[in-house]
Amino acid sequence: MTHSIAVCIISIICFAASHSFSSKVFSAWQRSEPTQTPGKEAVHSKTRQLSVPVLGGGQVKGYLLVQLGYTREKDADKGAETYIESVILDETLGYLFPKAQAGGGGVDKLDMEQVRKALLERVQGKIPDKKILELRFNEFTFMNRSEAK
Repeated sequence: MTHSIAVCIISIICFAASHSFSSKVFSAWQRSEPTQTPGKEAVHSKTRQLSVPVLGGGQVKGYLLVQLGYTREKDADKGAETYIESVILDETLGYLFPKAQAGGGGVDKLDMEQVRKALLERVQGKIPDKKILELRFNEFTFMNRSEAK
């Protein structure tokens, strides 16, 4: 009897775990370790998590959860970190939001390397004096609306 109860409990746990994992549409990860730039003193940082709503049919279908890591040349400006993070998050939202509004269907087909390069170019265009050397995704995940509750 105890054996069948244990098997039943394990089955329920496995079903619940597989259900929560199957509801994720996609998730993309890049190497979280930043590369070293020879001959330059660099600072490695990461942004806060950004939530980009994915709309379809006039409703929120889910959210893209995005966190980026970046490497910049070290400088003496103590306030640069907040400014850089703000620009990165702003450019990321400006780039991904229109793509996420196409019914959500185009988001899972994004070429992550192309997105990374486009974001790096946009950020470097906004803050060329801060010398952003590298930009990488620490997290890029779709979360269904039902999971957000």
